[in-house]
Amino acid sequence: MVTGLEMYERRIREFFAKPPFNLRFDNEQITLFRTALTHSSFVEEYNVNHDNKIQSYERLEFLGDAVLEFIVCDEAYNLGTLKDEGEMTNKFKQAAVANAKICEYLEFNKIDYEDIALLGKSFRSEKGDRFSDDMRSDIFEAIIAATYLAFGMDRARRLVQDIILLPLMERFEF
Repeated sequence: MVTGLEMYERRIREFFAKPPFNLRFDNEQITLFRTALTHSSFVEEYNVNHDNKIQSYERLEFLGDAVLEFIVCDEAYNLGTLKDEGEMTNKFKQAAVANAKICEYLEFNKIDYEDIALLGKSFRSEKGDRFSDDMRSDIFEAIIAATYLAFGMDRARRLVQDIILLPLMERFEF
């Protein structure tokens, strides 16, 4: 008999097996990605009724934000065509890591995880199923952290390159 958790994890595996992610998980890794998709409103409602407590994506988002910024800053530095710190920050970094920009890249790559993100009833009653740009980008940053923790910096870098840096470089004027 397949449980609700097993069905949900199958959906996560199917989602992340497709481009641009192309990821395959073991049982420990899937927990990271399930957490990356879990909003605090779901956690609050779930933890009240269950002994096995879960976490929201917020800790992963914290790490993912730093990993994303590092990868983007490393790329800006290594380009060599940006003249100074101000240009690297204002012209390049902000075009890559601002929440609204992350959402543009997600849309450009047709990445929509709203159907697999776990939201609490309280969130849905207030906002329906609508994600703000902040939430969409926060979950993406949590996914970057989960990728980093599960597969290492090289795989996290490839994910950021595929989703953010390649489209940015195509539009960027040097």
